[in-house]
Amino acid sequence: MILSVSFKLAKSNILYRKERTILTMFSIAFSIFISFILLSLVQGFLNTVEKSMKNKNIEMVITTKDIPVEIGPIIINPSINSIPMELYNTLMLYQNNYTLTPAFRSIINLDNKLIPLIALDFEKIKYFYPSIEQPLFQKDIVLIGKKLSSIIKTNTITIQGKNFSVYTINKDLNGYEDYSIFIDFRNYLQISKKTSVDQIWINNVINKNELLKIVSNYNYLTLIEYSKVNYIQQTIIASIKILQVIMIIASISIALIASTNTILITTFERIPEFTVVLAIGAPRKVVFVSLLLEGLILSVISSIIGIIIGIITITLINNSLSTALNISIPLLANTFTVVKQILLISTFIGIISSILPAYIASNINIQENIRM
Repeated sequence: MILSVSFKLAKSNILYRKERTILTMFSIAFSIFISFILLSLVQGFLNTVEKSMKNKNIEMVITTKDIPVEIGPIIINPSINSIPMELYNTLMLYQNNYTLTPAFRSIINLDNKLIPLIALDFEKIKYFYPSIEQPLFQKDIVLIGKKLSSIIKTNTITIQGKNFSVYTINKDLNGYEDYSIFIDFRNYLQISKKTSVDQIWINNVINKNELLKIVSNYNYLTLIEYSKVNYIQQTIIASIKILQVIMIIASISIALIASTNTILITTFERIPEFTVVLAIGAPRKVVFVSLLLEGLILSVISSIIGIIIGIITITLINNSLSTALNISIPLLANTFTVVKQILLISTFIGIISSILPAYIASNINIQENIRM
């Protein structure tokens, strides 16, 4: 009964005071829109990095003295030194102890799209990407991510003048690998005329001391546990999340102030109305709940508007950047996770902004206001 009466009061006020309703909804919708864009930007970054890291099965990385940091499709490593193939061949003599494969990161321009190129040992790919089925090893093939296959619809591609047959990875890799081309490192070295590798990934390490001894012969190289690489990358991700939280708190604060102020003004205007409701015997809870519902309804409707505008904006941004920068990977993620977070934020705004006005309205002095 209380809920039904409170809902009717909230509904009537929202419809009766259209100007203030529109003003409140605009301030909340704008804040939700900004928060949605920020969350989508961070979620896009996480989709291309964090999930990609979890998808790999790697224990050690041989690289130069600088720790490689995976940002999107590029391994950031300031050193210009490379790993000589003689080291890789030496390590291959110990393949009974562990499995290893070199990995490269670069960007190629294909059909006017900038696409990440990953060079791996196809004969050992299943050890590093468990979700990828072992391809039937052929000399001139490439694997492409499932999502990239919807962008590049072809059975053959040409990389630096050499033709390759295309095989699609059927499972989602949950990262930028979904938009990448995988090539066997032998082909990569041949077409790029390189005699060295950028990194060596190793898994299933049995004798770490033996590995350290081999790597120690090259004073500019280091053996890094992948957990340390992950830690560095997670630190970067955590820093971006903190920045995201600060920006979202700022936008929420603006919405809270605007919404609370508008509802307060409306509340003081409705004191005579609330006095009559209480005077005829309605419980004070009815007034309190009606204002809470009013704030909640306004915030939910506003958030839906903000989300719709946000989705349209994200689509336009991704399409514009894809056209302008010729990239295959979407920078902003439009996911259910972001929508869920936004709905929680809007619910928070609606309830918190209504608590003070609801408390004031439900505690008015009936006798004094009737005399007025």
